Amino acid sequence: MKRFTFLLTALLTISSAINAQRVPEQNAFLVHTFSGTVSSAQAYEDGVMWIGNDGTNDVIGYSSDGISFSTLENLEDGSASRLSTWSGSGLGFFYGNKTSDGAGIDLRVNDNGTGRLLWDQSDGHDPSFPALTNVLRVDQGSDGYRYYYIAQGILDNITGYEATIYETDGTDFGTIEVEKELTNANPFDPNQRISVKLSQRNAAGILDGVMFNDKLHFITGTEATNGMYSSLCYIDYDSNGSTVRFLAKGDNEVLEWSNLVATDTYLYTSFWYDNNGIGERGGMQAIDAAGQVSIVNNGSVLTFTNDKPIVANNKVYAITEASFSGVKKLAVINSPTDVDIYHINAEAETDNVSNLVVSGNKLYFWASQTGSDKYYLYVLRLDQDGAQPVEASSVYEGQDITAMVALEDGSVAYSHLNSLGSAASVTEGFNGTAYAAVDEDKIDYTFTYSWNGEIVEIIAQGNELFYFVETTDEVTSDPKVKIYQLSHVPAEATKPSPLPTTTFYRGNYIFNVTDSETSNPIEGASVTIRQKALLLDEMSASTNTSGQAFYAWKPITYYHFTVSAVGYETVEYDEWATIWMPDELYNAFGTRDVQLTPDGSTAIGDIAEGAIQLYPNPVSDIINLKSDISITSVELYSLAGNKVMEVRNQNISSIDVANIPAGIYVVIVTDTNGRRETIKVTKH
Repeated sequence: MKRFTFLLTALLTISSAINAQRVPEQNAFLVHTFSGTVSSAQAYEDGVMWIGNDGTNDVIGYSSDGISFSTLENLEDGSASRLSTWSGSGLGFFYGNKTSDGAGIDLRVNDNGTGRLLWDQSDGHDPSFPALTNVLRVDQGSDGYRYYYIAQGILDNITGYEATIYETDGTDFGTIEVEKELTNANPFDPNQRISVKLSQRNAAGILDGVMFNDKLHFITGTEATNGMYSSLCYIDYDSNGSTVRFLAKGDNEVLEWSNLVATDTYLYTSFWYDNNGIGERGGMQAIDAAGQVSIVNNGSVLTFTNDKPIVANNKVYAITEASFSGVKKLAVINSPTDVDIYHINAEAETDNVSNLVVSGNKLYFWASQTGSDKYYLYVLRLDQDGAQPVEASSVYEGQDITAMVALEDGSVAYSHLNSLGSAASVTEGFNGTAYAAVDEDKIDYTFTYSWNGEIVEIIAQGNELFYFVETTDEVTSDPKVKIYQLSHVPAEATKPSPLPTTTFYRGNYIFNVTDSETSNPIEGASVTIRQKALLLDEMSASTNTSGQAFYAWKPITYYHFTVSAVGYETVEYDEWATIWMPDELYNAFGTRDVQLTPDGSTAIGDIAEGAIQLYPNPVSDIINLKSDISITSVELYSLAGNKVMEVRNQNISSIDVANIPAGIYVVIVTDTNGRRETIKVTKH
């Protein structure tokens, strides 16, 4: 067991790097409006699907392409729920009561723009055994996608309702009950099958499931003497008939599993205890492929919030809350007994961590800082050892985060409340490159731009964003929902023209590297930049004959710079790579002048250290060499380390360098005794 504790320190912020702002231009455009409110929205095909209410009916709306918007069905007021949709798929599932069907509240389908009961020709499920949960989708290879949900089964007065698991291809006759495995435990009944019970979360409409070892694993219940245990089962898929098999169960009857996730080697599930119907926070358990259950700990048992953990790079990222104290921290679970705890504030002070989102190779989350009146967005590079969370943005306390989603390019979009309505931004994790999402109102609010209404949902389709904004009609004051679309443009390696308003701006900058003694440019010097929080991979460039190294269109952020050259002392420093420049100046470069000091072994002069003399220096054509001992070898290297010339003879007194390019070179001279002298020469 080991525990790592990281106490983070704030990076110096250069005010000039963030003072200037982009001119506000509308970049989010109204694509649809409907009356009422919205309760749920998800990605559907190449657009969105949602559940709304117009004040009289629940309304299912959708867009397959993000361009055309339609009403799918009007359902009984208050009956619609549990939307289950997927990007790129024309099948979407939801619950609701269409009174003309006569089936009551049942599982329904958006089948590429046609709304119907899942069991249309069978009049739906038996009302005595209703479908209950959301729908999970699994890619079953050559058989295509299969969809799974749970319905209520027969009641046992002691152990509760049996769970009936269904598998469907989305069609009426493609929906079947999945058989449970044989118990092989009753010699008098060889056909006896395992009992799978509805857990409390199943009964509430929640099916927690995840892929593990290429099979869908999900949380249900298993009968016990006086109730049931939380348990894990899985679908053993077969095109001729799948089977539900048992894997593991909890160790007591009051423990309830939830928030199931999986790495390559373990399933992880939060657990809480039923305290007279009130769910309390609890710990986390790990289950291996053999069904062995262990408690997640770092020497002592950890407790976690009910926020769903997320998995990236085969690790689990969760929010821990020490002994229900309200002290919330980011926890990284490497294995059941190896947990890293990150501390934004002191160990005993809460970080108020929330809203974990993974996008690309970065984890984004919100946290507070002791003594500050702001709430901060942090970003952590996931594939770099030693990376630490760094601030990416902030909002004031009370400006609740209303939505945050990942985009395809590794960035995130988020929204929060303010006194004028909502504000929205898109960030890749750098303070200097984020931009505001701006609607047609463009309400200026202390360097952000507010929306007239509350952004209640943000849906990402790749790099397309759909904002659902609840507002009121300007004339009637009746509630209505506006849907805006923003097309995010991933940052390119070079500056695009024209420059989109929905891309991450970059900085251009030049390093001028010169000799501190002669002021001559140094060719072949290495200029390496490493982003301080390791959010970027290290970048390196070499200076040209003018001593210049160029970095064009790179993120504006806080870097560690290393400038080095053969024969010189290395220079290292930290600072912002550039400052904000007005849009029209983005073709310009920020310039940094760096002087390197020759080290002790390579001082320039007519007389070199030791008995060997080299002259003239600088030189145009012939270098003369003088020594008391015969010189047998002369080698010339560029500052990039490339051998330019080599002369070997019994007694070398001069070499001709007229045909080599101008620049600075390192000359290595060797005499008959094997003594070597290193001398730096400037060639005009």
